[in-house]
Amino acid sequence: MSDILRQIDEDLQKDRLLAIWKRYGIAIIAIIVLSITFVVGFQIYKSLNKNKNEKIVESYIEFSTINENSLLIEKLGSIRNTDHKMIAGLSRINIANALLEEGNENEAFLKLEEIINNDDSDPVIYDLAIYYYLLSKIDKINEDEFSTFIEKAKHNNSPFKVLFQELDAIKYALSGDKDMSVQILKKIIESDETSNEIKIRSEKFLEIIK
Repeated sequence: MSDILRQIDEDLQKDRLLAIWKRYGIAIIAIIVLSITFVVGFQIYKSLNKNKNEKIVESYIEFSTINENSLLIEKLGSIRNTDHKMIAGLSRINIANALLEEGNENEAFLKLEEIINNDDSDPVIYDLAIYYYLLSKIDKINEDEFSTFIEKAKHNNSPFKVLFQELDAIKYALSGDKDMSVQILKKIIESDETSNEIKIRSEKFLEIIK
């Protein structure tokens, strides 16, 4: 009887986490996206100073501030095929985000897959595309597919290492493996590599899971 009650409790907790994600998932994604702004901004800064094609970089910066999704998609679409790898990738990622906000998930995922399936993608953009892809589909994608994409990422040597660990913790929680999720979150919180912002967010996730 105790095993049955424990299973019921675990199922209810999993359903609760899924309900929370479905309700607040977009907001959570938006918060997490803010934590990578510095990394991406730094890469743009390097591009602006080192790349001769400064007008493309300037156009991206100008277009990315547009608040209207349809106009943003149109403007960034005009530079998404540029030879500037980072700007081409960032344009596709921003277009994907805009499409997600519009509820056009299939097209958004196709934009991200264009980057993931391109062997010539900038390494930072490549990992960022995988990260966005998994984060946006985390409550829908099965565990095997999730693991396959995680293995594709170069995150162990990238600025997104901790963010991928956080993603793992969220996936375990949504899949019902609370213990593994708690273990990963505690590791994130205790790590010297983790920023204060991510530590605070991980502590919040811990509160929800417990």
